[in-house]
Amino acid sequence: MAESFRIIDTEVGSHPFGAVEWQVVRRIIHASGDLEFARLVHFQHAAARAGVEALQAGMPIVTDVRMVASGIQRPILEKLGIALHCFIDVPEVARMAQEQGTTRSACATTATRRWSSSRLPRQRPERAGVPGGQAAQ
Repeated sequence: MAESFRIIDTEVGSHPFGAVEWQVVRRIIHASGDLEFARLVHFQHAAARAGVEALQAGMPIVTDVRMVASGIQRPILEKLGIALHCFIDVPEVARMAQEQGTTRSACATTATRRWSSSRLPRQRPERAGVPGGQAAQ
């Protein structure tokens, strides 16, 4: 992986990202194989730093799909004491999709929002990680 990151650093060259943001962008490029993300990714305020702080504080990670959940390294979560919640396979999500005539992904997104809003206010929701996955529709 170190060689891959070195190649990315060389290919991208100078960029507008701070050290924390660059770690995120570089991993996006590594995962996608698309250097264009160095131009496309933008951060609001100190979003990456807030994400790091949330993880350090043990805030849960909440996602709607397995694709995102599978890319998160379980040993690191365990070491930091972080819970990971993924809603795509929850029976209620499948039932909602059937009843509403929509996709499980759309309903998983709704379930993610509901879970987050009902539980995270007590845990500083502005610092919780809620990565999204597939298109909701």
